[in-house]
Amino acid sequence: MTTATSRAGSGGSGVTRVLRGQPRWVVLVLGLILAAAALLYTWNIGYSGLSTYYAAAAKSMAASPRAFFFGSVDPTSSITLDKLAGFLVPQVLAVKLFGFHAWALALPQAVEGVISVYFAYVIGARWRGRKFGLVVAALLAFTPMLAAMFGRPMEDGMLTMCQILAFAALQRAILSRSLWWLIGSGAWVAVGFQAKMLQSWLFLPALVVAYLASAHASVGRRILHSAIACVVCVLLSVSWMTAIQLVPASSRPFIDGTTNNNTYSMVFGYNGVDRLIPGLIPGAVPQLNSVAGGGQSGGNSTATSSAGSSRAKLLLPQFTTQIGWLYPLAFAGLVLAFVRPLRRWRGLVPGDERGPPMTGGTPMTRRPPMTQEERASTATGFGLAAWLVVAAVVLSLAFVPHATYFAVIALPLALFAADATVWGIQTYRTAEDWRRIVLPALIVVQAAWGTSIILEASAKLHWLAIVTLAAAALSIALLVLSRKARGARSGQWRVAVIAAGLAIVVSPVAWSLCVLGPGGGGSASDAFAGPRLARPTAATVAATRQNPHLPLVRPPFSAPKVSGLSPEDALLLNYVDARNPGGALTFATDSMPIAVSIILQTDHDPVPMGGFSRQAPTPALAALTAMVVSGRLRFVLLQASTSATLTPPNATLTAVRSWVTGHCHPVLSGRFRDNSLSRQVLYDCR
Repeated sequence: MTTATSRAGSGGSGVTRVLRGQPRWVVLVLGLILAAAALLYTWNIGYSGLSTYYAAAAKSMAASPRAFFFGSVDPTSSITLDKLAGFLVPQVLAVKLFGFHAWALALPQAVEGVISVYFAYVIGARWRGRKFGLVVAALLAFTPMLAAMFGRPMEDGMLTMCQILAFAALQRAILSRSLWWLIGSGAWVAVGFQAKMLQSWLFLPALVVAYLASAHASVGRRILHSAIACVVCVLLSVSWMTAIQLVPASSRPFIDGTTNNNTYSMVFGYNGVDRLIPGLIPGAVPQLNSVAGGGQSGGNSTATSSAGSSRAKLLLPQFTTQIGWLYPLAFAGLVLAFVRPLRRWRGLVPGDERGPPMTGGTPMTRRPPMTQEERASTATGFGLAAWLVVAAVVLSLAFVPHATYFAVIALPLALFAADATVWGIQTYRTAEDWRRIVLPALIVVQAAWGTSIILEASAKLHWLAIVTLAAAALSIALLVLSRKARGARSGQWRVAVIAAGLAIVVSPVAWSLCVLGPGGGGSASDAFAGPRLARPTAATVAATRQNPHLPLVRPPFSAPKVSGLSPEDALLLNYVDARNPGGALTFATDSMPIAVSIILQTDHDPVPMGGFSRQAPTPALAALTAMVVSGRLRFVLLQASTSATLTPPNATLTAVRSWVTGHCHPVLSGRFRDNSLSRQVLYDCR
């Protein structure tokens, strides 16, 4: 690709051999970076807590092959998750190996994080050389969002890893001119689809753009190969959901997130374009952020909930503290990705003293046509640009409840930021024209940007602003002195580069290290590094206590028996067990938090009604009465407050509540979930 890449080693077909034959110092430094990443991601893994909704599904999937295939929340597979369950597959395997523990659910994401950091090195080394790859790996490892996310049982970890692996395969396809590696890139996108569905497909423009720009074959052949890779990607992506959909509705659980029991509505509507245009896809449950009136379905509260609907969210401190520290450098690198090939394709390169003078006095020279390595390097830059821009724009326009949605752009940001920094350093040492001011300008702008984030985000970490500005000032002063020394081993030059690096990375590293502290990294479903921007209000705390995504106060690292439950829960389950015939369901309930709490802490099988949002029309009244008549269901646990507060109302759930309250007898009343602010009533429908 570039000369730096050539020094990294090359082999058959010009493919850079970054996976073998490494110098010892590279192996040592890379090993230290990977060890630091592993430590960062696993330090508090035993205290990561549970995202109870997903943890209940993982436990059910580990216990039942049927629940595993459908991605069901409950062991009896009455209802699925409101998304594809592919991200839970590694967690289920971990549960099978180590038992059901909070750390076992978080461990696969930590492994995914270390893999991501390693392949960040691979991609960087192929593009600009080994030293560049090490810098990129370190920048990715200490991205605050990733430091928090990879230590939590969240689906974004699997998606981020898959997209990095997809780009590594794409880069290999460009270098080796191999259709199979291109198909492999599409296959990794399809694996990522099982984790976060349509968000994974935001990578496909990068695949097409990079491969078309590689210019190693005719345009028609490149278009054909890109089309083949995309078709394979789409077919593999929809294979699991299609297999689920092909099972007759009477023989499978209800598809949560829908009103029509259709996996395509759940994937492409509820979890897809409805995030941009609510209500566009028929059969999709309304988005939580668009449900008026709050209530059970609108009570989510996260570190970024107040900014999740903003079109400018990437510029708000809730997101910049997590992913945005390198914006100025990354923007400069993005511009370079287009400026370099533009001038090269014109056959003109500035700065060669032997060339004829052009207008303005800048000496120019003509070079031979671009080599295949140069075209591959250009294609890599174009692919990164497409990856970054498409993902950033689409996610900025969409509603995103968590900052971790943007984890997928962490690698393009790191690569472009490193590229701009390295180019600025090289240019400062060699240029004699206006380009000498680029490196000092980058340092000043980057330091100012980092300082603005610090001052807006946290009063406790204002000292970082002083460190950042001091390091930037020292770097610029030494740069001026180093111009006089001009030696390659100038002490001032080396200290200037170190000071510039400190000004760039000190703040994101400090934010990342916050995850090592007690309670650092956020919750199991809301990863967030560093201090929160505001303390939650009493109303927010009250709302989040009903959020089934939040960890239990008593983390269920194992599945205790009834005797290990709270007195209210033990009373409820003892009462039900003493009166239920063998083989009967525990009870049906319109409270998903209670259902998942019982599933996590016991071997009971409550039936959730209404799904996660309480908007899913399940179970139908006829189905519920049939279960009662057959003796399979005797008890129903309902919220004491009426379901009419749901907006829009769930007609099926309203009919079920009306039938239960009219035909069944109330036998128990209480708050049957830790920290629940609402009361529930148990009805006996015998």
